[in-house]
Amino acid sequence: KGKPEVCKNYISGQIFSSSIFSQDDIAATVSANLDSLSVVPEPCKIPLIELICKSAFQSCYSIYDSIFPTTFYFGQPLCLSGCTNVQNQCTQIFAFGNSFPPSCDNNSQIITNQPQYPKSEIIFSFQNEKFPIPCIKPVETDQVATFSCEKWKGEPKQCAKYINNDQKIFVSFASQQDILIKNATETINNLAGVPSVCSEPLIEQLCRSFFSPCKKLEFKKESDVPFYFRTPACRSVCENANNQCFQIFALGGQQATNCTTKITDTQDLYPKKSDKYLVYNEEIEIECIKPTEIDGEPAFSCVKYNGEIPECDKWIKGEIWVNFELTYDSIIERVRTSLTQAKLAPPSCYNYTEELLCKSLFQECVEIKNKSLYNTAYWGRSACRSICDKVNDNCAQLSVIGGQSTTNCLLEANELPVFPEKEINLKLLDGIYPIECREQELNPNQPGPFQCLEVDIPQTCQKWLGSKANILIFELFTIENMQTLTTQFVGLMEGLSTNCKDLTQKMICYSIFQPCNKFEPSKKLEIPTDFYLGSPPCKSQCLNIQRQCFSELNRINITLPNCDEINPLFANPRYPTEAIKLTINDSETIEATCIP
Repeated sequence: KGKPEVCKNYISGQIFSSSIFSQDDIAATVSANLDSLSVVPEPCKIPLIELICKSAFQSCYSIYDSIFPTTFYFGQPLCLSGCTNVQNQCTQIFAFGNSFPPSCDNNSQIITNQPQYPKSEIIFSFQNEKFPIPCIKPVETDQVATFSCEKWKGEPKQCAKYINNDQKIFVSFASQQDILIKNATETINNLAGVPSVCSEPLIEQLCRSFFSPCKKLEFKKESDVPFYFRTPACRSVCENANNQCFQIFALGGQQATNCTTKITDTQDLYPKKSDKYLVYNEEIEIECIKPTEIDGEPAFSCVKYNGEIPECDKWIKGEIWVNFELTYDSIIERVRTSLTQAKLAPPSCYNYTEELLCKSLFQECVEIKNKSLYNTAYWGRSACRSICDKVNDNCAQLSVIGGQSTTNCLLEANELPVFPEKEINLKLLDGIYPIECREQELNPNQPGPFQCLEVDIPQTCQKWLGSKANILIFELFTIENMQTLTTQFVGLMEGLSTNCKDLTQKMICYSIFQPCNKFEPSKKLEIPTDFYLGSPPCKSQCLNIQRQCFSELNRINITLPNCDEINPLFANPRYPTEAIKLTINDSETIEATCIP
């Protein structure tokens, strides 16, 4: 009668009926049985539905006996292969429910008392005659095994570290090996930008979860069908990955993996010690696989400072923040190298550089605790923008002269300012955590190494500079030193003629007391400092002395000036042809015209 509909796929033509059960009664029973299969996996459900339908609604087979002119009617049973299909695909699933699949060797044919599932036919005997009744073969399908063991195909290659080449892995109807390989490969490829401190334990977790070693067990007493079990990754494999990755994930707005996920009510995806199964009232325990030991430091952590850089001792308070990019040893090396170079600068530059380096690299560690996070997160308190700006104020010109770029105080990392004005707003998952920067402690008003100052000019130089002049001052040379030096040099020229004395004194005065030129910062450079250049004597002054005073200077044993000499303080000719020039960050050039 076409009910239940699911049986239409397996029944055609007339069915065998008897006075014992009506078709409607059989249909009601079959429907109830089929409804109970809603949670049964497809590889088991399909042959089981075929067995139920073909056993309940047997195709009608008629035999006509000519001796006793009458027709006999029989139901054609499902062949044995249809029943063994069910056993092969369903035994392990039934066993987990502490039940058994249909028995395939019952002699329970009601009328013939022959096998319920014959290999090819049953025999009906009547009056010394035998009538064969062929069984109905099951529908041929390409159905995959519900559970099985397969040799690992060696892909993805990143898993070779955790899986032996000859390893047999557990596969199921829902996770065929080719699908596992595809999904694992895509997941690993998506980790391309993830730091190795996180990606390596993640890959181990992925490989051990996707390609679980297979364990084959047999229960000969209850079944000839072997059972297949996965060897799960221990919960510590998942926890290792979370410990290394949760903060990296949280920065990207992602949750850590739930290591307590359950596959069933009694089975964990990542068990603490083992998987346990109850099979035919026997408890089966399969120990999980422990993780590979992790080498190195956590992705983010707080560590004790051990005093390796004495210059930084006064700037460090409490534990310092380290991470996968800035490890403790790399911080020590960077600070040591940078301070060694910085010590070449005068104190007005070095002192602020020391404070900036120590506070920005030895960052004070901050703990962040929140129920939404997997664990305690760690971040660092960096130096405030004001310290960086002061370094540029006092050091930018020295950096440019040395062929280096100025410090970029607007630098960002992880979309956060490296040198915040007051604080950073660290976003982890759905929470915002403000972290204050470390304020400047040195006096912010100390001038830089170069200045323009109005000074008293020595008597011998007033002929060219006047009694007072706006002069370029360098920190390492005091005004008193400059005046003394001028007096000493001018005194050496007393024996010269009036012309040569004027020429040499003029060059000495303009070499020591250079008129100052102040340059305000360019907005496009975003450097909050002024640059200062002096106007030195032109090369023409030097060449005049060489031409006109050679014999006189030689007579009093004074060496002629080198008109091509380079002034190391400005990386420019000491006596330029027209002007000295300074290029800032390869983008802007300032210049000061020389004195002819």
